[in-house]
Amino acid sequence: MWSEIKEFKKYPMPEKNAWDKKHYDPIRWLYHLKDKEKEYPQWLEKYFFDPYFNLKNWLINFFSFFKKLYVWIPIIWKDRDYDDYFIFEILKQKILQQRNYLVRNNRHTNIPQDNHWMTVCLNLIERIQKSHYEVEYFEYQDSKHDFVEITEENESDYHEIISNSESKKLYRMETEYITDNRVDFINKYPLDRDKAINYLKKYRNCDVSDYAENEESRSSICVVMSTMRHQKAIKILFLILTQKIEAWWD
Repeated sequence: MWSEIKEFKKYPMPEKNAWDKKHYDPIRWLYHLKDKEKEYPQWLEKYFFDPYFNLKNWLINFFSFFKKLYVWIPIIWKDRDYDDYFIFEILKQKILQQRNYLVRNNRHTNIPQDNHWMTVCLNLIERIQKSHYEVEYFEYQDSKHDFVEITEENESDYHEIISNSESKKLYRMETEYITDNRVDFINKYPLDRDKAINYLKKYRNCDVSDYAENEESRSSICVVMSTMRHQKAIKILFLILTQKIEAWWD
């Protein structure tokens, strides 16, 4: 793998839900007064309950802001506007935070399912960002590359190539495979393999059914398969979001 893939695990489910947890409140005894007394003095509501609740919520939001700032500053610091990677990074961070918040509170019965699907989305985003599916087949080969100058001796169309070029000295890259197990990669995903072969036959007029013996056919199938698998991961990610995201609330 060219870059390390982070593996997200499901957030640990708490033993208790938010309704069972005890929260300290210095005037909890007054809640009972407010709940039990159908008619209580208006001054109590106006000058005590409302200001207290407003101040309490303001303090919660105030400290929450700094907590969010601490989490988001490293993300924003590294954010750029020229690549899809950073769009996915913002989305990944938001799903991560919301997943952890929902699971910690554990307020409804769908939390385990939300935990699962949000973790699936995190892992898909990570693999999309790191181009995992586009470079996976490189794990099945070991090769070295060399640049060889194009000459009359090694290129039959030498004069035509030179005449169409501004440079009089050209090179081509030659690849030597030390180990080549790409057949294992191709056969590992039979559905994607068949789609790639059909695509190459239909749109590129290439018969690659001999990929087990032909190196060029293997290369073509691997490239097409990798592109298809990368695009499939993006489609699956947004399909999950389309079907699940509106249920991710507390």
